[in-house]
Amino acid sequence: MIDFVRVGNKITEYRKSANMTQDELADLLFVTRQALSKWENGKGVPSADTLLALCKIFNVSFEEILCLDEKIDVDKDNIFKGHQRLFIIKKIISKMDSAPFVGFFAH
Repeated sequence: MIDFVRVGNKITEYRKSANMTQDELADLLFVTRQALSKWENGKGVPSADTLLALCKIFNVSFEEILCLDEKIDVDKDNIFKGHQRLFIIKKIISKMDSAPFVGFFAH
């Protein structure tokens, strides 16, 4: 499951570490600055081809840029903070599907 917000934060982090502007990175990827901004703001993710190009530009793995190997930190007071809402909801549902409901309805 991919968290668009975390991926966007990662792209922003890599771009800034490389001292690149959104325009410069967008030009390298043959996309508009608006498309890059959309990704960085967690409103979408790049295509597989563009992800591969980002991996090459920043010398990182697919897993790193998609945050697949990172632990998910959730703020107890605001579970959606820093995450895409749908990502958190799907995580909750998957936990419920895998957990037994022994005693769930018992009083």
